[in-house]
Amino acid sequence: MRILANAKINWALDILSRRPDGYHEMDMLMQPISLSDEISLFPAPDISLTVSGTPRIPADAHHLALRAARLLQELSGTQCGAALHVHKRIPSGAGLGEIRGVLHRLFDTNFLDYTSYVIRDRAIPDVDDGLKPVQRRILQTLASMDDGRYHKVAGVVGETMKLHPHGD
Repeated sequence: MRILANAKINWALDILSRRPDGYHEMDMLMQPISLSDEISLFPAPDISLTVSGTPRIPADAHHLALRAARLLQELSGTQCGAALHVHKRIPSGAGLGEIRGVLHRLFDTNFLDYTSYVIRDRAIPDVDDGLKPVQRRILQTLASMDDGRYHKVAGVVGETMKLHPHGD
């Protein structure tokens, strides 16, 4: 079996609270991108892991793929194993490293052009067609979320994106 694990861009991220298990509840707006790691799984007598690609990551007991496979084996009660291979294409560390800098420069350079396009072509209704589709989805989301409280913009955007996941 071969699985692609896509990278993502976090456009908005709020840490809400710490859970009893030590993890955090988060409110975030993410967008997957086409850059991905490739994970291959093969039947095997034991669980094993190899890693290739750039950057090189150690295939030790701390690797998330290995920990997940062992947890799945434990929770399912099976003795079946798997040979896992992770081919890294996504830079490790904080964000996307070099790519992150490129994205920031592109955003800084093209922000005004892009926002004026969005406002002109997507947000301002045409006299002939009334509301734009994105406006209809935003209004529908606001109506469905209306409970008398204020909501964070990221939450409204996230709920709106559920109505049209590839965005406007």
